[in-house]
Amino acid sequence: MAAPALALYGLTLALELPGGAARWLVFGLLALVPGYLLPVSDPDVIAAPVALLAALGPLVWSLACFAHPGYGLWWRWRSGGRRLSAREREAYDDALALLEGRAGRRLRHPRPFVLDTEEPQAAVRGDALMLSRGLLQRGGTNLAAVLAHELGHTGSLDGRLTEALNRLLLWGDPVGPRPGPPLLAGDPVIVLAFRAAGVLSGLVRGFWRLLLWLAGGGLSQLLLSPLWAAFWRRREYAADAFAEELGQGDELARFLDSHALFFDVPVPFLWASGKAQPPVELRIDRLRQPALEAA
Repeated sequence: MAAPALALYGLTLALELPGGAARWLVFGLLALVPGYLLPVSDPDVIAAPVALLAALGPLVWSLACFAHPGYGLWWRWRSGGRRLSAREREAYDDALALLEGRAGRRLRHPRPFVLDTEEPQAAVRGDALMLSRGLLQRGGTNLAAVLAHELGHTGSLDGRLTEALNRLLLWGDPVGPRPGPPLLAGDPVIVLAFRAAGVLSGLVRGFWRLLLWLAGGGLSQLLLSPLWAAFWRRREYAADAFAEELGQGDELARFLDSHALFFDVPVPFLWASGKAQPPVELRIDRLRQPALEAA
C-alpha cells in the first residue's frame, strides 16, 4: 500500500500550495503592522520571514510528522487525554502480551493514552494510541481484539499519514456570513447606494473569507476527499485482516456487532462520499468468512 499512499500524499501536498500562497499573503500583511510601528528602516525585514514561515510551516511540519510520527502530545493535550493508571496499564500490557504471543514476535508498540469516556473506542495518530476508559475497563478479549486492529494501523503508514494530514490544517471552517446593514426606506438614491455598498462589502468579505479558508489548509483534502475516503476504507479492512492474523478475528467481529453496528447509517453514493469507515456489517462479514469457510 506504500505506493498508492505516497502518491496520494504527494498529490495532497501539491494541492496545498494555494493554501501556502494564501498564508504568505495573510501573514505577510499582518506582519507589516509591527514593522511600521517599530523603529526599523524596512518593514519587510519582519514581514518577509514571517510570511515565508507561515507559507511553508504546515507543509514542512506535515513532512516532518510523516518522516517521524512523534509522540502525539498535541493530540493528547487537545483531546484531554491522560496517562494510563496502574490497573489500566496492567490490562493494556496483558492484552499486548497476548497478541505478541499469538504473533510469535515483538509487535510495534504505540504510545497509549486514555480518554475518559465510557464508550469503548480506540484510534491511532502517528505513534500515539488513544484508548477510552470504557474499553480499558472491559479488558480481556474486547481490549485485545480492538488493540490488534489498531496495531494493524501503527504497523503500517496509516498512523503517519493521519498525523501528517492533520498537520496541514491550521483552523476549522470560517464563520458563516453575517447579516448586512438594514436598508433605509425613502430616498431611492440612498437605497441604491446602500445596496451597492452591500454588494461591494459582500465581495470584499467573501474574498477575505476565501483567503482565510485557503490559509487554514484543507483544500487538498476537500478535493481529494473521495479518494482519501476510499483509501481509508481499504485500510480498515487491512487492519481487520491484521487482527485476524493475531487470532482476534472472531472477537473483533463480536465487538463490532455489539458496539459499532448500531451507529451505521445509510450513505448515499458511498464511492463519492468522504466516509472513511466501511459498512460495519461488511467488516463483520469479512472477519467471519474464514470461520464460515472452515465450517
